[in-house]
Amino acid sequence: MKKKQNTPIAFNIWLIISCILLLSSCASQIEGQIKVTLQPGVDYYPQLMPKSEQHYGELSRFVVKKNNQQHQLLVQTESNAENISVVGMSVEGMTLFTLTWYSLEDRLLTKKNIPIDLEPLRILAEMQLVKWPVAVIAQGLVGASIEEKSSGDRIITNLQGEVIYKIDHSGNNIVINNLSQGYIIEIERLEKWNTDK
Repeated sequence: MKKKQNTPIAFNIWLIISCILLLSSCASQIEGQIKVTLQPGVDYYPQLMPKSEQHYGELSRFVVKKNNQQHQLLVQTESNAENISVVGMSVEGMTLFTLTWYSLEDRLLTKKNIPIDLEPLRILAEMQLVKWPVAVIAQGLVGASIEEKSSGDRIITNLQGEVIYKIDHSGNNIVINNLSQGYIIEIERLEKWNTDK
């Protein structure tokens, strides 16, 4: 018997990981303070968790589009008053990475189940850019500004007025368009729950 089914699954996982690596190539940790470079001259420092983002869990499907390619992964997020935990999984259910950010300590722990470099800071930053109040995000942006429209859509521009991100909200769906790095992430929230006990 031939086992041809394992090759497409392994290939799909490789494609997802490659895509995540492309999206996370500019993240770094400097002098104990975590920052993410959104583009040269524009940085984002993750901010303390607002009360509106505490004590919830969420499962979402991410569709990443770049260079006429499309890849999917599932992302499960849980938070409490002190930390955010994120698990990234292939659509087949294999855990690709985990990260926990302790916001009060500005400390990030990660675990990768794959033998390649995967920088999770961009995932953390983009989660905040999408969901957290604009006033909180603005405190962490250096070299850029954020604007929220009445529809809930957001635009992040650098000091030269160039749009870096367009973030569109529509019910349970969010589209992140990173114009600076040329990728789109479509997020569909599948489930949300309260983690407050």
